[in-house]
Amino acid sequence: MLDTRRDRSREMSSLILIIFLLAYNSDKPYTVRMMTVYDSPEKISMYRLKVLRSAMKLELLGMKKKGRSVFHIVREEFGFSGNRAKVFEDFSNFLLDLEQETK
Repeated sequence: MLDTRRDRSREMSSLILIIFLLAYNSDKPYTVRMMTVYDSPEKISMYRLKVLRSAMKLELLGMKKKGRSVFHIVREEFGFSGNRAKVFEDFSNFLLDLEQETK
């Protein structure tokens, strides 16, 4: 009984150590990654577009969701046409151009 508790404790310690190490940049040890605050309408809109792109990527990989497809939302909102891969590529390029314009 004690061995299993010790094993669980060791596994938990290892897991905590891994999470701790992942929280830090590998390039710059001992610096914590900073969070970004989206506090203006422009930043909130950009965040929404990034979320749409991430959701499209997950749908391309096979994940499904209830309701309308993200591809349908993007096609309707931005007027892209073609298959899923083409729409994803066009939207990604559109997002990159938009990010470069705002910088």
